[in-house]
Amino acid sequence: MILTVLSRVKIILNHEIVLPKTATRILAVSTFIILTALGAYIRIPLPFTPVPVTMQTLFVMLAGIYLGANLAGISQLGYIILGYLGLPLFAGASSGLSVLTGPTGGYLIGFVLCGYIIGRLIRLRDNFSWIVFSISIGALIILLLGTIWLGLLMRLSFKKAFMAGFAPFIPGDILKVLVASYFYKAFRYKIKGF
Repeated sequence: MILTVLSRVKIILNHEIVLPKTATRILAVSTFIILTALGAYIRIPLPFTPVPVTMQTLFVMLAGIYLGANLAGISQLGYIILGYLGLPLFAGASSGLSVLTGPTGGYLIGFVLCGYIIGRLIRLRDNFSWIVFSISIGALIILLLGTIWLGLLMRLSFKKAFMAGFAPFIPGDILKVLVASYFYKAFRYKIKGF
């Protein structure tokens, strides 16, 4: 009897589980909402700016790569909505409207555009330099929107806004772009049709 059950379990495990397309999309979007939230918990505060270094942007880039434009944008919009509604998903386990209207609000809005733009651009060509370029454009969008919002909110000059909201994040973003590019090259065929 036990051998019969074990053999049936083995047969079940050897079969490929195929989810309907809608269920797969919901699962994929939910996964990147969770990953972006987990990235917010990896947080390094910087003493000279109210904007911390987080791992969120890496997961936003990966969402654009793996989900495509529309689903990547939806995943990041979902992340923002859930954080706005009170789930402690933002950096420092924060949530609510005060985060969206605070110093990091522009970066969060940039997440939606970054995922969308990467998803659009990356599908146009399949060489490594284009992949790096596409992901870099997404990272640049986050930094630009974040810096503009930070400068307006805190009434900073262009130079001070750049030094507080853009320059400190360049080295980390370069590293994240390269990591995301590697993930795309390494796993793009395994996720075909995702």
